[in-house]
Amino acid sequence: MLFSYNTDILPKVRMIGKINYINPWVHFERISNEFILYFIREGDMYLEEDNIRYHLRKGDYFLLEPDLCHRGYKEAPCSYYYVHFKHPDLNKISQIAENKAIIDILEKRKVSLLSYNLDEADPTDPYAILSKNENISDYQDYKATLNVAVSIYNRR
Repeated sequence: MLFSYNTDILPKVRMIGKINYINPWVHFERISNEFILYFIREGDMYLEEDNIRYHLRKGDYFLLEPDLCHRGYKEAPCSYYYVHFKHPDLNKISQIAENKAIIDILEKRKVSLLSYNLDEADPTDPYAILSKNENISDYQDYKATLNVAVSIYNRR
C-alpha cells in the first residue's frame, strides 16, 4: 500500500517519543484522528489495523491511518519510536493506481536528475510516495535521527 504526499508541506507533529516494553505487552485498542508512524527498535509488535494483521520486527516502520481502529493481537516485548502527526496532503493511492504512481515517480526522478536544480522552472512537482510499511535493514542512521527528534521534542 502506497501513499502520496506533498513534500512542500511539512507535517504538523503533535507528539513524538520512544517506548521500551521489556515485558510482553499487547497494544491497546484505539481510533486516532491523525497519522501515527511507528518505527520498531527491538522486539516484535503484533498489530491489527482495519481487520488486517501485521507482524512488525526490528527495522520496520509502519504508518497507521487516521480514523481506522488499530489494536494489538499478541503479546511481545517491543521497543519503538512513535510520531503522531497530521498532514493535509498525504493520501492513500488506490491499488489500481499503484503501478502508475511508481512509474510516474521514477520518471520524475529521472527528469529531476537531468535538470538544473537551481532553475526556477523546475520540471518536477513536489509529490513523493511512501509505503505504508517497510523494513529498513540498515537503520542506524534513522535511529540516530529519531533520537535527536525525540530530544528536540522533549525540550520543546
